[in-house]
Amino acid sequence: MVAMIEKILVGIDGSEDSMKALTWASNHAAQTGAELFVVYVVTWDPELMQEVPTESFRQWQDSLTELLHGEWTARVRDLGIPYECVMVEAESAVTGLLRAAEQNEVDLLVLGARGRGAFTDRLLGSTTFKLTHHSPRPVVTVPSEWELKS
Repeated sequence: MVAMIEKILVGIDGSEDSMKALTWASNHAAQTGAELFVVYVVTWDPELMQEVPTESFRQWQDSLTELLHGEWTARVRDLGIPYECVMVEAESAVTGLLRAAEQNEVDLLVLGARGRGAFTDRLLGSTTFKLTHHSPRPVVTVPSEWELKS
């Protein structure tokens, strides 16, 4: 018996690798009829937040929301795939993605090999690495070198 993939969560941060992950997931969803959950996790540093005016933080969140619902998901809309954009606040990207996966009862997580983390995160892809080891769901990692074939 083959398990059906009905819901796919894609972690996105605007990086080139996350956009490749969204492209891969979009194509998979188009072929299988799965629904996409495009998730951006907002993390914060409590000390930094004391220094940043509330209005600046709101403007930053508004611009992220606009990107998430606009430019970043344009291909998903163009393909006519059912999708939902989700912005999650969490102490880490891993925690936020795992929580979103649980709440939306997704069957599969898709991530780029690297995101916009700190320098060491770019070398190690720590969010992707941690998710592959802590997720009770299958995780697809789209390599940086992957390109959509015509």
